[in-house]
Amino acid sequence: MPVRKEQLDAALSPGVVAVVGSRKADDYAWLRNMSDFKGKLYSVQIDPNDIVGIEEMGIPNYKSLVDIPEPVDYVVVAVPRRAAPFVLKDAIAKGVKTVHMYTSGFAESGSDEGRQLQQQITQMAEQAGLLVIGPNCMGVFNPHVGMRFGAGQRMDKIGKATIIAQSGAHAGALTQGLQASGIGVNKSISFGNAIILDSPDLLQYFAQDPNTNVICAYIEGPKDGQRFFQALREVAPRKPVVLWKGGQTEAGRRSAASHTGSLAGSSEVWDAGTRQAGAIRVDSLEEAIDAAKALTYLTPTTGDRVGIIGGSGGQSVSMSDDF
Repeated sequence: MPVRKEQLDAALSPGVVAVVGSRKADDYAWLRNMSDFKGKLYSVQIDPNDIVGIEEMGIPNYKSLVDIPEPVDYVVVAVPRRAAPFVLKDAIAKGVKTVHMYTSGFAESGSDEGRQLQQQITQMAEQAGLLVIGPNCMGVFNPHVGMRFGAGQRMDKIGKATIIAQSGAHAGALTQGLQASGIGVNKSISFGNAIILDSPDLLQYFAQDPNTNVICAYIEGPKDGQRFFQALREVAPRKPVVLWKGGQTEAGRRSAASHTGSLAGSSEVWDAGTRQAGAIRVDSLEEAIDAAKALTYLTPTTGDRVGIIGGSGGQSVSMSDDF
């Protein structure tokens, strides 16, 4: 079932966030990622060795989500996969709107236990109407409200490029690459295995977002290919979509299956669908950044499919004459 706009509005701009499972061994990375968060931040941790450091940071810690004394909008789950259903149960009981599941080891692991646990948390979320981002993902970067998932993401480089990616590493690299190139980023979302929130939902949402002028997407494989290409056909004529497809070769398709559990599909089908939709295909991080820069800085073309870029005025005149 498609994710509703109001669900994503709440997910991307929460007022109260709780991080479940932040640990000293990881230098409390998820809590530190939220150090600029403009809303209220809570921790959920039961290990006394970890609680000391959390309280030293001045962040209130509780033993359970249900113990937090106010409604929670967004929960980051960073616990081992076997504990994930129990955290999800508490989130549902608490009335949480969105759960970002950083936890991995589900269907992408290829194990029976991983597949069964993914099916279990999917059924729980669907029955409760809970929006889940992930599992196996880095979640949301939103500089407007001070949310980040990586230390290198800047809060002062806000613009109108939006990134959606199944890979957390690519979402982070695209965010930092665009910001380093002088392009402000509106939001970035890493959505991993996409058990609830998938790429068509994000494409359709950001097509309506007035703060998005260009969408950069890294996709390994949507759950419903027909729905994905239908969304792409609807969105690409309205806003440019830079599409980087992961898993273009047999080796890449095997890697995609073990990365996000995606069925990558054939390159020929993807190429044809991308052309028909009017999206812009790229094949690397560098190409994606370059395409986004061109779409951000250059005025729209008015001619017939040939563009000339020169190093000087004279060169451009000469090349125009040649063409």
